[in-house]
Amino acid sequence: MIDFKEVFTASMILFAVINIIGSTPVVVSIKEKVGKIESEKATLVAMIIMIGFLFVGEEILNLVGIDINSFAVAGAIVIFFIALEMVLGVTMFQGEEPETASIVPIAFPIIAGAGTLTTLLSLRAEYHLVNIILAIMINSLFVYIILKSANRIERILGKNGIGIIKKVFGIILLSISVKLFSSNISLILLRKMKYFKLLTIYFMSISYTYVGVRHFIDPDFFLAIMPNYLPFHLGFVYLSGIAEISFGILLFFKKTRTFASYGLIILLICVFPANIHLAESELSQSILGATRNQTIIRLPFQVLFILLAYWHSKDN
Repeated sequence: MIDFKEVFTASMILFAVINIIGSTPVVVSIKEKVGKIESEKATLVAMIIMIGFLFVGEEILNLVGIDINSFAVAGAIVIFFIALEMVLGVTMFQGEEPETASIVPIAFPIIAGAGTLTTLLSLRAEYHLVNIILAIMINSLFVYIILKSANRIERILGKNGIGIIKKVFGIILLSISVKLFSSNISLILLRKMKYFKLLTIYFMSISYTYVGVRHFIDPDFFLAIMPNYLPFHLGFVYLSGIAEISFGILLFFKKTRTFASYGLIILLICVFPANIHLAESELSQSILGATRNQTIIRLPFQVLFILLAYWHSKDN
């Protein structure tokens, strides 16, 4: 679906990265050395490289086990340094000038260089494919016009004018690199967080089930932390054990995870007085062989477990 806003934004990004106006002095220099630059050939080859990489670039990345968001983050870093070159006037990337200039270095790497190709995959993570292709075609047309008019543009703008344009687009490019980096790194972190969440779910499921079984294997441990004001101590120990086993098992399965999570929250709140009693009772501490500091440190973990159970109740 064609989105003119996306086409415009992608065109501006590619225009800033390709920086054909800023490369005008380089183009003029190469033209003086080789005598002639075939503008049509250079533009066509660059466009084919860009569109081709747009389609097969991701497949190539998949072959080596790299996802498009990771490549986009790397691309954002490359774009950042390209922008620094433009703003600070320093040289970080060095290239050679071979004799056949229309293809190398005009088509590649001046027009369809590493920064441009990286940007294309970065854009693919953000925009629709058809809008990026239109942006490539618009920039290719603009590149053709610039290549045809390189000498005239340099005379009109002068070295100072071209220098100012490079710095302005360098600042724009810096902003773009920061946006690409932040948006794609957040997606990577969210994806990693998804696996971490599943890991905590399965770990807590097994832990609750194990602790619940211990209520029946070693009830004396739990009887030692029961507050004196509660009746039926052994009954409550067994009841809480059944609840922990049940909710622990239900937490393991996605369909029952939300129900189990809320059940665990209620259970953790209900047994919290027992943890407070343990922190206050020297007798309970001596029976379990725990120090007062250890029992006090344990209290905040109950809050952490409640927050963790709430997190597990959410699908996102």
